[in-house]
Amino acid sequence: MTTLLDIILVLVVLEAAVIAAFRVRNNEASAIPADLAYLGSGFFLMLAVRLAWTESSPVFPVLALVTLAGISHVFDIVRRFRKAA
Repeated sequence: MTTLLDIILVLVVLEAAVIAAFRVRNNEASAIPADLAYLGSGFFLMLAVRLAWTESSPVFPVLALVTLAGISHVFDIVRRFRKAA
């Protein structure tokens, strides 16, 4: 199962790189942090799950990754509400 998560994590990193390159090419580089926040929350959660499956008892690193996912998610939600208003 960790192999599948590894593949998904690599694909998310590639997706982020392609999106960033697209944004730079279209002179929209200021939108890159918002794109990374959108992808980051899921990425950090998948990383936390992978770490929890492979380590014996990594409580702090898993909690740190879940916290990063939450921060990324809050950043994305705040950005969306500001954009909608």
